[in-house]
Amino acid sequence: MLFAFAVSWRSPNIRWLMFSLILMKTLDVVCYGSIIQWGTGYYFTISVFDFFIIMLIMFRQNTARIIADLSIPGVSKFARESSEKYKLTANEVAVIIIFTCSIFVNFASIIERLIRHHTSLDPMFFYTAFPLLKFALSVLMLLVLLSVSINGARNLYKDID
Repeated sequence: MLFAFAVSWRSPNIRWLMFSLILMKTLDVVCYGSIIQWGTGYYFTISVFDFFIIMLIMFRQNTARIIADLSIPGVSKFARESSEKYKLTANEVAVIIIFTCSIFVNFASIIERLIRHHTSLDPMFFYTAFPLLKFALSVLMLLVLLSVSINGARNLYKDID
């Protein structure tokens, strides 16, 4: 992710995407030790993290404008460029789709867990598939980030001037 961030530095759109992913994934890693013990709350919390990433991408122009108005040295300039040169890219749409799928998997796991705890049924479909599904989504995300890096290195992102 850091590689894609560095290679695509010229594009404010991709800088915002990479910054959003790095910020939320760092928060995810820092909180993981605590939230993994929450049972059903774990699935809900990682869905909230995924949702925040989607919102940071979808509402980038407004969020970046608010951050730019805070006049934080370095950060405000970055946010202003992201706001002024806003253009939703195909890679961002792919990220949104991947995180939406992740939220679906998380909520399916919550529903399955609730069924196991509150009925005599014992479904284990998502419980057993959860690690594999999350791994597959991570691989897809890696491919999208690789695409971002390649496109950024080739300067294919033409931001609005």
